[in-house]
Order: sequence, then structure tokens, then C-alpha cells
Amino acid sequence: MTAPAGGVEILEFNEFGPKLAVRPYCNTRHYWQVYFDSNKAIADTLGAAGFPVATHPVKLYPLESSSPALLPTS
Repeated sequence: MTAPAGGVEILEFNEFGPKLAVRPYCNTRHYWQVYFDSNKAIADTLGAAGFPVATHPVKLYPLESSSPALLPTS
């Protein structure tokens, strides 16, 4: 497929890094292959450039079992 040409735009910069809009166009028969190949190309390119993987850190706090708010009510 030669038209329309695909595109890559930066939608925004946030705390996890830039959010990209990647729009490859293809025949519907090839959609999933193009989808996965595009994601792999993006991951490989950014990884080779040393771009860190976006993470969402989660901190878990232990709960005290003797806390009255945590005891069963029944």
C-alpha cells in the first residue's frame, strides 16, 4: 500500500516519557502482522538507543493485622 503514508507524531510528554502516535497503514489482511512488527521495531529502536522502559512504580505497605479497621465486622 503506497498511500496514505504512515506517520509518527509525539502526542505529549508525561512522567513516563513521550507518548507516540504511530499510524502505519496497510491492507486489512496484514493488519496484525504490521501491528506486531511496528511495536517490535519501536521497542528494538528505543532499546538500542538506551531509552529506558517506562515503568509505573508501586510501593506496597504491610498492614497490621491487629488494626481495628481491618478486623472482620461479622
